[in-house]
Amino acid sequence: RVVPFLKIDKALAEEKDGVQLMKDMPALDAMLDRAVAAGIFGTKERSVIKHFNQQGIKAIVQQQFDIASRVLAKGLVPILEPEVDIRASDKEACERLLLGMLLEGLRELPPQEMVIFRLTLPTQPNLY
Repeated sequence: RVVPFLKIDKALAEEKDGVQLMKDMPALDAMLDRAVAAGIFGTKERSVIKHFNQQGIKAIVQQQFDIASRVLAKGLVPILEPEVDIRASDKEACERLLLGMLLEGLRELPPQEMVIFRLTLPTQPNLY
């Protein structure tokens, strides 16, 4: 069985605070409604961490979970993809901070809600 996912991010914003957030998605709810009607199982949304910056990484995690909440409200399963640039000179520090913030985000989700993460292979094996 093939489980269909829909890429919902439209593009990345310009880099700010060491990250590239997803651009605004003003038609997201309508797109999600069409996805539900078409039998889509879930969504994928990508943003990129370029450099270690606590404020920027926090903004990415917040945006990913905010979008995930909207996806979950429609009965779909979101794939959160806060990618860490493999060329980042401070990649390992980014990954450690990201991990802590992702765990915080998970703790805030109701227990019945499920998300999937698609993460860059970490510098330290088995970090995630």
